[in-house]
Amino acid sequence: MILLLFLSACAGRRGVYPERLQRASQLVEACPDSALGYLDSLGVPLSGLPEEARMYAQLLRIKANDKLYIPHTSDSVINRIVKFYEGFGDRERLAEAYFYQGSVYRDLQDAPRAIAALQRAADQKSKNDTLNGRIYGQLASLFAYQGAYEESKEATREACIYNIRCKNYKGLAYSYRNMARMFDKEAEKDSAEFYYRKAYRVMKEKAEPRWAYGILSELSSFYSNWGKPDSAAVLAKAVLSRYAYPVAQLVLAETYYRQQAFDSAQVYCRKVLATGDLYHRCSAYLLLARMGEQRDSVQHYLSRYVALRDSIDEITRTEAVMQVHQRQVEQENARLALQSSRRISWIFGLVALVLMLTLLTAYLLYALCERRRRFALREQVWQQIHRELQEQSDRRLAENRKKIAELTGRLQSLSEGKEQRNVWEQEVEALRSVNESILHTQKLDAARVTALLHSEAYRLFHDASSGTKVSEEDWETLAHAVDEAYPHFTSRLKALCSGKLSQKAYRICYLVKIDVSRRRMSDLLYMSESGICSALTRLYKKIKGKDGAVKDMEELLRKL
Repeated sequence: MILLLFLSACAGRRGVYPERLQRASQLVEACPDSALGYLDSLGVPLSGLPEEARMYAQLLRIKANDKLYIPHTSDSVINRIVKFYEGFGDRERLAEAYFYQGSVYRDLQDAPRAIAALQRAADQKSKNDTLNGRIYGQLASLFAYQGAYEESKEATREACIYNIRCKNYKGLAYSYRNMARMFDKEAEKDSAEFYYRKAYRVMKEKAEPRWAYGILSELSSFYSNWGKPDSAAVLAKAVLSRYAYPVAQLVLAETYYRQQAFDSAQVYCRKVLATGDLYHRCSAYLLLARMGEQRDSVQHYLSRYVALRDSIDEITRTEAVMQVHQRQVEQENARLALQSSRRISWIFGLVALVLMLTLLTAYLLYALCERRRRFALREQVWQQIHRELQEQSDRRLAENRKKIAELTGRLQSLSEGKEQRNVWEQEVEALRSVNESILHTQKLDAARVTALLHSEAYRLFHDASSGTKVSEEDWETLAHAVDEAYPHFTSRLKALCSGKLSQKAYRICYLVKIDVSRRRMSDLLYMSESGICSALTRLYKKIKGKDGAVKDMEELLRKL
């Protein structure tokens, strides 16, 4: 939990950016040239900003250049940015930094490092679906150029998922184009044609028509390689009527070459050399060499072709790329294995926790049942004692009265000897004495209660008009008076309670025993009436083991 809070705090350390930097951030996607203008206008004030703001400004500049297709020529700045965000704790910015680090290495023709950076970007699991789509789109293209077609196809599938999710139709169209390239490499021409046309349609209808013609130019090259020169030429001319794409120019050059219109073919080849990339220029030089009429020109074009071919071979380091990819796969497998191990440990921990909770629940239920059993037993003992004491007194009186009646009857009906009559008379007198003793005890109990009712302590605690403050000595006097009137009241109350009672609880019980009103109790104890009621209900539950009303506790105390 502490780690999560720390990471959340780190993620929230972004400062408040200057207005122009915020504006540049808003414009970089749709208007990267305007974003560069805002970044340039920051000037010297940028040096006075916090380090995170400076790094973010540099990241925006790299992003804007990438959007404008300005080739990156150095990795020094992006490496500093990546290093900063690796320690900053913002995973979203770190994923973006890794992505543009991959873009930089792509422009520097370093495919292994580009793929490694893009895979690190994918490992960040960004919440930005648009960024994820771009990451996997770049991976798909790089894998394809390196001849790793299965990996390219898998990356293309991932790119499609993210692009569909975020409705990035331009990225989706390029994903379809990449899928078409894979099917073309696998000689599944019908599937390749289907995805090329699907990519063109999505790009034209929902994204940017200009880039749709770029896909159409690639489709013309596909037709040319498939052996459909007429379809290829028609598409190439349609593209070149709008935009000068080198792919379409190269298709027309090959078309004119097959038609032996060498002048037209050479014109389009030179256009490719002027604007095309490494791969297109290589093909143009080879075509020019085939059309060369002089030996020197043929050798010149062939030497240029060989040089470019060597450059392409140097760039295409499939083995190195696959080693990087294999390391990434092994790291991912290790991560999944660790995650699985942690999940198993978590399951075992959960099972142990459930078992502990079950045992604890069972113990608590047993303790509750045992507690209720003890309270029930205590209640039975209390009722039994109370009943036996009453029955014992009543039974002794009844038995004695019966014996007296029997003996009196014998005395009246029998004419025994004087000695026998004297014995019976003495027994009758003894029984009458016992009964008188029992009655005397009952009268004495009543007298003690009467004495309590007329005592100074009773008057003091009942006199609501008295302004005299009750002292500790007065409370001791009351306790003594209650125990005098009701013998063993305090000891029996203590025996009924399993735990120790507070001094205030005892005092409440004494006041209830002498029938003091709750209002008077409130004044004496400096408690609210509701507080006194709560204390009585808690005491009842402590004694009985179940909830009860205030009157139930008062009745129990009166009988005690």
